[in-house]
Amino acid sequence: FLPVLQELVSRGVRPQDIWFYDVSRRIPSYFYDPIHAADAYPNVKFYDQNHEAITYTLNAQVSIPAPGGGSVIQKIPDQAARAKYLINVPIMRSHSSAGVTLGFKNHFGSIDNPWGFHQLGEIFSIPSVLKDLYKSSWFGPKTILTLGDGIFGALGQQDSAPQVWVNTFEDYPKSLFFARDPVAIDSVMADFLDAERGGNPEGSTDYLVLAQAAGLGHYDHVANPLTNPNYTNIDYQVIELS
Repeated sequence: FLPVLQELVSRGVRPQDIWFYDVSRRIPSYFYDPIHAADAYPNVKFYDQNHEAITYTLNAQVSIPAPGGGSVIQKIPDQAARAKYLINVPIMRSHSSAGVTLGFKNHFGSIDNPWGFHQLGEIFSIPSVLKDLYKSSWFGPKTILTLGDGIFGALGQQDSAPQVWVNTFEDYPKSLFFARDPVAIDSVMADFLDAERGGNPEGSTDYLVLAQAAGLGHYDHVANPLTNPNYTNIDYQVIELS
């Protein structure tokens, strides 16, 4: 995060106008401490369960259509509602019920009750939820960059300890993904998970097909982005650093 902060500040963004938030989680000290060090960026704001409180005074909300009729209302925190621009930073990881959890599902940290969606069934069986959430005016139009964290990634359970990716990288992934297109970047990270695990659970990337149809970006799929990076619908470029 520090290089991103350095770049933002170098372009004139005031540190006090840079906010990290997660509605239902605790941002760990190993993120907070280096940024808040006295010689770094002590004025950067952190809103989560550990630091400054998440608030809902603006009464912002999003209504997500439910399969079979009706809708689920989710409150949007003031921190997301007030933001002029968003940088979405998902981890490249699998998920025990959703199959994959990437940029679109990362916005479950932007609503007050993500568990409320479970009344609609398993997440991967209702991919329209992820598409509709991202499509809302609070998130999609504000997002200027998605930065996918593939330094270690996560396999198996979503909170698993880091482990070597034996079928793809033969090491930890040691990768970062950058994109203006939120569908394309999720497609690529999902393909890496698919190649490593020998297949993603059925339906886990259906939300990307729906997102493309909704005009949110470009979906594509290849068997293994390491050995076959020839996407036809995504401008995929590999930059190797020594």
